[in-house]
Amino acid sequence: MSRRAFLCEWKLTCIVLSLSLVGCPRASDVSRWDPPEDPSVNVVVEPASDSSPEERASRIYQALERGGILDETQIRSTGGSELFEGAPDRVREALIAVSGSRAHNEDLMALLADELRALGHRSEVSFKTARPGAFVKYRFISEEHATTFPDDTDTTPRLMPFGIYYIWTERQGVVTSPRDAQYDITETREEITLDEDPDLVSAALGDGH
Repeated sequence: MSRRAFLCEWKLTCIVLSLSLVGCPRASDVSRWDPPEDPSVNVVVEPASDSSPEERASRIYQALERGGILDETQIRSTGGSELFEGAPDRVREALIAVSGSRAHNEDLMALLADELRALGHRSEVSFKTARPGAFVKYRFISEEHATTFPDDTDTTPRLMPFGIYYIWTERQGVVTSPRDAQYDITETREEITLDEDPDLVSAALGDGH
C-alpha cells in the first residue's frame, strides 16, 4: 500500500471512529429523492464542487439507492436507524468520512471515488454544450492522466465507471470550461451540460459568434 493510500485509510478510520462516539445522523434523517418514474430518463447532473461534503455524500447515497445498489434487507432489519445503511461496507465508510468532514478534503473524496469505481458499475453519460462541437476531457479525481472522448459533445453518450471526475471541454486545443469542475458519476444514465466561456469558444474557433 502506498504512503498516500495508507494515510487516507488511517484518516478515514479515525473519522468513522470519532463519528461513532459523538453520534451522526440516521439514514432516516438524510434528505431523500424519489426514484424517477422512468429509469430510461437521464438524470441531469450539476457540478458538485460547490456542494458541501455532507450534501455530496447524501446525493451519492441517493443515487446508489435509485440504482438498486443498496442492500434492502439490511435496511429493513435496522429500520433506517444507521447512516448510509445498505451501502457496500467500504463505500459506506467512505461516505461517512466525507459527510463528517467540515470542509472539502481531496484525499477523502479520492478514497470515496476509488470505492465507487470498485463497485464495477457504469453510467451512460450524455454531454452537452450551448454550442455543439466541443471535445470532452476528463480525469479521475485520484489520477493525473486526462482522457479525451473521441466524439464531440451532443453526439454519442459515453459509458463511464462510477466515480468522481474532473470534466471540462476543449476546442482546437483551447480549454473552454473550468478544469476544476468536479462531477459525481453515480447514476445509471446522466446528462451533463458543460458551461463554456463564450469568449474562449470564439477565440478557439476564430470567429465572432
